[in-house]
Amino acid sequence: MVVEPGTAAVAVAAWAGNKLLGPTVDALGDDLKKLYQAGRDRLISRATEKVKDINDGKRANLRVARDILWNGAFSESTVCVEYYAGLLAASRSMDGLDEETAPFVDVVKSLASRQLKLHYNIYRSIERIREENHARGNKSIDVALIEVEEVLVAGIDPHKSALDLQVLKRNGLISEFNTDSTRINQEGQEFLLFYCKVWPTTFGTMLYAAAHNQLEWWQAFGSRHFGEIRDVEPPEFYGSSLKELLDRLPGDDLDRR
Repeated sequence: MVVEPGTAAVAVAAWAGNKLLGPTVDALGDDLKKLYQAGRDRLISRATEKVKDINDGKRANLRVARDILWNGAFSESTVCVEYYAGLLAASRSMDGLDEETAPFVDVVKSLASRQLKLHYNIYRSIERIREENHARGNKSIDVALIEVEEVLVAGIDPHKSALDLQVLKRNGLISEFNTDSTRINQEGQEFLLFYCKVWPTTFGTMLYAAAHNQLEWWQAFGSRHFGEIRDVEPPEFYGSSLKELLDRLPGDDLDRR
C-alpha cells in the first residue's frame, strides 16, 4: 500500500486531536459553528437595541464587525457581550468605511471579563458622581478634569484587584491606582473594608462611551446619561473620597476607624 506524503502526519494529528479534545474534530467543528451562530445572533440583537434608528441607512464597518463577531460570539460573559455590541453599533456609518472603533475592539479583546467589568464599575461610579454633582448645580464638565479626577470603589477582591487594575493601566484605561482598606464597626461587629482608588483616563472614558454606542458624546461624560449596561450590576459603594464612600454604607450606627 502506498501512503501519500503527509497522510501519516494528518492521521496522527487527528488522533491527537481526538485524545486532547474528547469529541471528534468534525463534531467539535459542528459544535463551534452552532456556538458561533448563537453568539453572533445575540450580539447582533443587542447591537440593534443600542441603535436609535436601525433604518438610518448606516452600515457597520466590515473590518470591525469581523473582529467583533468572531471574538464576541464565543463569549459567555454578559459584560463582554454588551461591550462588543456597543462597539458594533458604534462602527456604523453611511459608507461603512469608518474604522475609529477598531482600537477599542483590540482593547476589549485583550481583557478578561472580570477586568472589563471592573472598567465598567469604575466609570459607572465616576459617571454617577458627576451626575449627582450636576444635579446639585455644579455643571462643570471640563474634559481636562478627567485626567486628574479620582474615584474610590469598595467591595473589591484584594487578591485579584491588583492584577486587574494593572491590566487596565497597561491598556491605558486608567492612569494610576492604589488599593487600601479601612476598619469599620457595625452592630458590634468589626469588618475590614477593602477599596481601590483609581484615576481615570480620556481613553478609558471613550471606551465606556463607545460601549453605550455614544462615542461621539464622550466629552459629555457625566452630564449626558449613558445608562446602565443590562444585567451588569454597578457597584453600590463608591465616592470621590473615603468619607463619601463610607457615607454610602448602610446603617446609622456605623463606626469608622
